[in-house]
Amino acid sequence: MRHLSILLFVLLVLLVGCTPALAGVPRWDALPALDVEHLAGPHAGTRVCPMCRYGYDAGLLVLVPAALAEGAAAEMSGRLGDVARRIGDERFRAFIVVEGTPAPALLDRLRSDAPGWHVARGERFPDALFDSPDRSVAYVFAQRRVLAQFDPRDTSIDVDAHAHAAMRLLAATYAHAVSDIDPDTPKGKLWLAPMHLDHRARIGADDSAPARRICLVDAAGRPMPGTLLALRSVPSMRVRPSQWLRTDDEGCLSLSGADATVELHAEGFVVDGSAFAAQLDTQPRDMPLRPRLHRTDGSAVSGRERVVGLPCEDCADILATAPTSFASQASLADLSEPGERLHVSGVVRDRSGHPRAGVILFAYQTDAAGLYHPDPRAGGLPSAQARLRGWVRSDSDGRYRLDTIRPGHYPGRAVPAHIHLHVVEPGRCTWYAGDILFSDDPLLDTTTRAESNRAHGGSGIVDPRRGSDGSWSAERDLMLGLDVAGYEACRATDSS
Repeated sequence: MRHLSILLFVLLVLLVGCTPALAGVPRWDALPALDVEHLAGPHAGTRVCPMCRYGYDAGLLVLVPAALAEGAAAEMSGRLGDVARRIGDERFRAFIVVEGTPAPALLDRLRSDAPGWHVARGERFPDALFDSPDRSVAYVFAQRRVLAQFDPRDTSIDVDAHAHAAMRLLAATYAHAVSDIDPDTPKGKLWLAPMHLDHRARIGADDSAPARRICLVDAAGRPMPGTLLALRSVPSMRVRPSQWLRTDDEGCLSLSGADATVELHAEGFVVDGSAFAAQLDTQPRDMPLRPRLHRTDGSAVSGRERVVGLPCEDCADILATAPTSFASQASLADLSEPGERLHVSGVVRDRSGHPRAGVILFAYQTDAAGLYHPDPRAGGLPSAQARLRGWVRSDSDGRYRLDTIRPGHYPGRAVPAHIHLHVVEPGRCTWYAGDILFSDDPLLDTTTRAESNRAHGGSGIVDPRRGSDGSWSAERDLMLGLDVAGYEACRATDSS
């Protein structure tokens, strides 16, 4: 299987490298490889293909004609260089590729001291790219995907917004790094998506089922065109391989072959850099579908929760499989479950220290034997389907409680026992809080203690106390957004 994955990856790279033209590249299609000679920057004097070497990062690919005026070149490179400096991340790169050989004066104007800045020369570009001798074309990319195409000298274009969207998308896809191809190169989830994407797909084997049109709208009821979706069906809770689609200009998908039993879970990426997870309803509908992320009090919550504090393992499954209602107390393990009883409680607070009601927590854990599921064939199931799991929502005082057992250690592994904890702030964002760990665990070493003290929302290490009835109790408080990267963007959507 590993060899097959490597072969498919090599074929994908070869296909990308053989793409003949750049003209009219739509959003989300892959940028092709360009064999260019670098004239300035880290690779000066060598031939390096930008997309082959750095396509898994984010940045700008700018194509300019050799006839570009020096003044226009200086203005363009100055503006884009400022963008690169403001991003200030080594994984944001800018490639300025000149058609033909630039004059020394033009080359000098295209140079920049911005980090990750490269200037190179390539062969003749397709004529369709340039409708005038001095036109330039820029592509914003992340994980070799096109987010935007524009004239880099058009001052009405908010390049900063596009660049930050690329970095958000990079973070969202990097959470799913591909480690079985090249462990030294962090290629995110979009790296394995097909080069060209469509809004049509066959998702089932029912030839009699009519094609169904599913349209996505955001919280304000606006269509979501160009949204990228990794779609997978989950019949009988068995995850099938993902299919990649892109919504059409009206924000819709056309799905065929799906009978009434097919469940569709989607992980979505929007051109603005947001990520979301949803369960898609395949039944015929008269109204557009708002991505259903979870339900509160039996009512669907519409819109998309921004995923922050990446990585967030299995966010798609966790959000898509939430129950229809929540209480402030939940049982992860009933009284018949073998093991020592444990009660975890805590208070959810905002950054000002005030209790926050209505925050949803999802917890899951191993059983006393250290297994998420007794069936060894279930090892590939997502965390949302662990046998011992539960949902709670903080009450008016911000309090919650989980009734369970003390989790066991993974068999044969020196990993501390733990309970996983996810946070969903309805209408705002979702993030992974990390593990609840136990201070009396003999496997809790110094390194793990230090890491847990910097956990999202505050330290995940709890001090278990044993009561007179033999059961254990522990407290895990949460401070929303503490040490959660990207939480400021999440907070900006807060209307409370």
